This record gives sequence, structure tokens and C-alpha cells, in this order.
Amino acid sequence: MENFGYDIITQKEFDKMILNEDNELNEYFNNEKFELQNVKEHINYECNIINNIIKNEDDIIEDIEYESNDINLSYLEWYYTKDYQQGMNWYIDKYPNLPGINNLAYILVKQDLTGKNHLEKWEKHIIKKQLKKDKTYYDNITKERNRCIKKLIKAQNEKLKTMKVIKKKILVDF
Repeated sequence: MENFGYDIITQKEFDKMILNEDNELNEYFNNEKFELQNVKEHINYECNIINNIIKNEDDIIEDIEYESNDINLSYLEWYYTKDYQQGMNWYIDKYPNLPGINNLAYILVKQDLTGKNHLEKWEKHIIKKQLKKDKTYYDNITKERNRCIKKLIKAQNEKLKTMKVIKKKILVDF
């Protein structure tokens, strides 16, 4: 680095930075960079259930038996804050291929937070209202699409406006 005329960082500091590859404990990796590069989404460790820890005679851990599940750090973030909206977004992002996940996400979050999957009367009412809004929204979209298709078919079937030149006379057909 000294050959380039810039002495931004000493060799000792550079070696220290290279040793810490994961950049989580790096003193140069400050909070602003952490937020800018959205590292939080990339560091999403799985939190598996540990069933058994196998140790040898010297109390050194040889193996860990664990049971895998869907719980990770992003799951725990909304679970401990009891944030329904963030939990619904987590389920929608985690299981996008599940049919009707937008409507099921609330039930799944409620089951995780309260342990009940039975909806109260007011919750059923809110969900029915939302389903009705979604239905009218999609009906309007299909009506608009059908109207545009009819308009395109009508424009395709119309006679084209042409111009012909016969013996230096101009004929315009409409």
C-alpha cells in the first residue's frame, strides 16, 4: 500500500481485517454499512431444536443431534415482538407457493403467537371484508382486461385506411 502513495491503513490493521472474514465482529464494518448493504437479510441463521449433545470422556463435544424446523432469526424477530403484520409478511415470503397464503398467513401467525387456530367473530368479519375487497379488485381487473381485448379485436377487424395512386390521380378510401 505504501507503494501507491496512500497510507490509508497500516499492514498490521490490514492483516487483522483479513483474519476476520465474516465481517460480523470487524471493527471497520460499522452500523451504517450494515444497514446500507442490507446484511441483516443475509445473516439469517437457522435455530434448530437441540435434542442431544454427545461428549467424549474429556468433556469435549463430538456431535450434536438436532431436529430441523422453520425457525430462524427473522422468525424470532417478529415472534418475540408479537408483530402480526411482520409475521404475515414472513409467512408470505417463506411459503410463496402455498395457495391462498395471503389469507392463511394471519391464521398461521395467530397459531404461532397464541397457540389457537380458532378465529374469533371479529377476526372472521375482518377476513370476510378483506376477501370481498380482493374479489371486487380482481373482478374489476378482469372487466378492464376483457374491455381492452374487445377493443383490440374491434380495431383489428376494421377496414384499413388506404391510399392508392392511379394515373396520377389520388384516391383515398375510408
